[in-house]
Amino acid sequence: MSQAEEKEILSWDFAFPLVTNRFFLYDAVKALVWTGGIMILLMAVGFALDGNFGSLWGIFPVLGIILAGFFVMFLLISLIIFGNRYPARFTLTDRAVYWSGRSRVGRKANALAVVLGILARKPAVAGAGMLGAAGDAGRLSWKSVRRIKEYPAERVITIMNGWRVVIRLYCTPENYPAAAGSVRSLAANAARRKKRGAAAGKAMK
Repeated sequence: MSQAEEKEILSWDFAFPLVTNRFFLYDAVKALVWTGGIMILLMAVGFALDGNFGSLWGIFPVLGIILAGFFVMFLLISLIIFGNRYPARFTLTDRAVYWSGRSRVGRKANALAVVLGILARKPAVAGAGMLGAAGDAGRLSWKSVRRIKEYPAERVITIMNGWRVVIRLYCTPENYPAAAGSVRSLAANAARRKKRGAAAGKAMK
């Protein structure tokens, strides 16, 4: 079912802060940690195949410096290029929550990263651009929601599936109460429908 076929409950645009946003910083650090972990795992496999696993330990300081450099560069880009703000649109329908970035700079930066990565034969750069473009918009059905965390002081609603944070809804001072209430209600309704469906399926067996 497309968004056009669903009943829209609430939709809003909001330019949320970046460097001064603890949620954004937490997500950025978490992404770097995951990146570092994957890099270590890949290098460990490579060293093990070469029979030189002991050399892996010397990579940790270098990798730490590289990741720290990426983090600093990430902060500078957020401040200088994006002006510490990222515009986005959030939409709640009766079936799902949608989000999409509204920054032209962000779209151009992702496209440029892909092109430069391909031309320079650097898969990491191209991959970063592709991941950025993929994460710039998305959809999560209410039946996939497993946990919701609300932060009234920051007017942020965190929505998770079974194992990770999928989207953080950044609300305005005016629409936060309505957004929080709608998220709770829509997720609860989907959970009840799913439970009834599972019960009906068992009854038919």
